[in-house]
Amino acid sequence: MSDWLTKSFQEHSILWLLVSSILGGIIGASLRFLFDVLLPQHLKDRRDIIAAKRKYATPILLAADDLRKRYANIIQHIGLIEREGWLSPENLDKYYYWSTLYTVAQFIGWRQILRHTVVYLDFTTTSETRRFENFLVAIQRGFTKPDLLQNDVASDPTRSEDKWVYTFWLQAIGDSMIIRDGSDYRVKEYAAFCSDVSQLDQHCLKEWIDALGILFINLKATDPRFRRIVATHCVLNAFIDQVDPHHLRTDKQAYYWNLLTDEEANRVRHQICRIIPKAQIR
Repeated sequence: MSDWLTKSFQEHSILWLLVSSILGGIIGASLRFLFDVLLPQHLKDRRDIIAAKRKYATPILLAADDLRKRYANIIQHIGLIEREGWLSPENLDKYYYWSTLYTVAQFIGWRQILRHTVVYLDFTTTSETRRFENFLVAIQRGFTKPDLLQNDVASDPTRSEDKWVYTFWLQAIGDSMIIRDGSDYRVKEYAAFCSDVSQLDQHCLKEWIDALGILFINLKATDPRFRRIVATHCVLNAFIDQVDPHHLRTDKQAYYWNLLTDEEANRVRHQICRIIPKAQIR
């Protein structure tokens, strides 16, 4: 038996050597590809994602804070807004209306800048960037999600008492706000925004802006749109508390849960807790 094994090994030694060489080559090449290509590229992508997030974190935070302040102002002064018609199309003083739209457009503009910067990267790769991105998505859904506070999903915002903006229209507004400054980007100032939307030849932009304006025109405290504003303010609050926990750049604001129904408040809390399971939201 041992003679047969010895003879068989001798006869097939070249074959065994060839097979082992091929397997060794494949394993070696795979390991080299893993350590020389895949891992370095993965680490580079992680660095690029985190760098992009940190580069734009401050302007996005400040834009979110501007939007949050305007929403808080609407919430606190809704009675005055109704009585004096601050958001009425008949009001000759359009400042409150246009500045409200600008705070939205400014935030979405920075959001779009970040999207374009990391277009080929997976923003969910790290926990830091994943939380940041999930909050940006949640804030955007405050404008675009039909069933934000209710289960009924309508196909057309004009057929509902609640209003929202089509996602691509909102993104288009953000894109229209972007200015390229050399190799960098920034968003338009308020004066440039007002100038653009007042141009008669800007038909598409005017349609998108008008659609956004429907969320605010003739707003009332009993309006479902008002509760949408309250809900979005809660998400903005949680986002700012997460990004600026010590409030070095922002002020801490109250949550207006009492202005939502229990079901609505629970839906918003659930949305926030999916991003930050241990979020302190009161």
